[in-house]
Amino acid sequence: MRPVDLARQHGVSTQAVRNYEDAGIIPPAHRSRTGYRDYGPGSSPLKSPCG
Repeated sequence: MRPVDLARQHGVSTQAVRNYEDAGIIPPAHRSRTGYRDYGPGSSPLKSPCG
């Protein structure tokens, strides 16, 4: 899952996703060969703003 998709799913910005990763709140994303972050499905401990 791309950071933008993870951000939309949880109602936060993509910068917030990167900050959460840097702070250790979420586990580091796997990186593609080209260096893009790729979060696995269901691997985020972020809570939805609705619940």
